[in-house]
Amino acid sequence: MKKTKIFFQLNIGWQLFSLFWLILSVLAGYYLVFSFLNKTWFVFLLLIFPFCFVLFTFIRFEHHRIVFLNKSISIPDDWLGMRSKIQFKTIIHYDEIEDVRIIWSEENSINERIPIQMPSSIILKPYIEIMCKDGKTKRIFVMYFTRKQKIKIIDEIKSRVYQSGDTRVFKDTLEIVDGAYSGGIII
Repeated sequence: MKKTKIFFQLNIGWQLFSLFWLILSVLAGYYLVFSFLNKTWFVFLLLIFPFCFVLFTFIRFEHHRIVFLNKSISIPDDWLGMRSKIQFKTIIHYDEIEDVRIIWSEENSINERIPIQMPSSIILKPYIEIMCKDGKTKRIFVMYFTRKQKIKIIDEIKSRVYQSGDTRVFKDTLEIVDGAYSGGIII
């Protein structure tokens, strides 16, 4: 079986590049403010809060990932509260996969409505939906993955299903991805 493979939201190189510019801008801001005010505690407070916020956001983006293990796909839940959670922890075994598609839905990953007071309740969200042999569906939230990443994720799913001994024929990956964005939307 293949080794463990992890897909992160967006490109990790881009995230590291952004983190580099964040640190550089904080240092430049510190120098400018310190040279004008000469008050170390004020500069520290002024710069530490935005830095902590961006660092938390960076870590949160890294938490949203898709992990391909030897026998299953594992998706951790997001860090939002239970009422506003979009992605719940999901484990999908390769031998239970019947079909794969991309859908757009107002619901969360367990097919439940998000309370109306949440902004995410009215936005259509893209999911890779896995239809299982027992008739259940499991969803992977993929809003912040690029088109290229979605293609790689679906190809990886198909490859792992084939390696588990299943010889079923799936739709072409480009047909799955392009169909979801050109009117083949399932709500």
